[in-house]
Amino acid sequence: RTNQEPLRILVLGQVKAGKSSLINALFGQIRAAVDLVPRTRGIEPFVWERDGIPRALVFDTAGYDDRHGGASPFRQVKDYVLQSDVVIVVCSACDASRAPDRRLLDDVRAFFAAEPDRVAPPVVVALTHIDQLRPLAEWSPPYDLANPASPKAELIRDAMRAVETDLGLAPGQVVVPVCLAPDRLYNVEEGLAPAILNVMPEAHRVKYLRCLRSFHDDDYWQRIWRQALNSGRVLLRAGAQWMGKGR
Repeated sequence: RTNQEPLRILVLGQVKAGKSSLINALFGQIRAAVDLVPRTRGIEPFVWERDGIPRALVFDTAGYDDRHGGASPFRQVKDYVLQSDVVIVVCSACDASRAPDRRLLDDVRAFFAAEPDRVAPPVVVALTHIDQLRPLAEWSPPYDLANPASPKAELIRDAMRAVETDLGLAPGQVVVPVCLAPDRLYNVEEGLAPAILNVMPEAHRVKYLRCLRSFHDDDYWQRIWRQALNSGRVLLRAGAQWMGKGR
């Protein structure tokens, strides 16, 4: 069953962060998945097939913001986080208000810390709108962010570091800067796709455990246990009969 179960990728982000543009740029040819997963309010499921990545379900979510008095968006997407194997958080380089993203990730971390029998899905952060950082007139990728040689490259690197700090990312959790404008598409194939591929081993572990939990929810383990008990009784009786014959 785990081999047949598609990978589940959840895309989260604030309003106007660029989630839809990212899905179009990264996933390319996708189709509605209503035949596989029921569509619910605020969640749009798609099917994605790509070389190097098994068939996957991509869930696009409604954007969140600060309008609800600081309430965490985790409550709105909790069920989908628990059923996801990879989470992509989309942040805009032009929006310094990352409190909703931090609340979301803090609540995700707190939930899984309190549920040791669950494994949190790996998180990849996509930093969008980097072309709109100053100087606005400069756009000459690729950029060497390890050794920035221009003001634009320095600001992109600084924005990445700010997001790492603002979101409280753990070592190993990456921020990938991208431009999603159709005429300026940058670092999607070269950076974001490899970052997702890099977390695939962890994602498959999450999927495996998710499937085991699903089996449990479907009374799978109870059936297995009953079968084992029945087999054990048969073996015990057979053993007792064999021992009786040997006396």
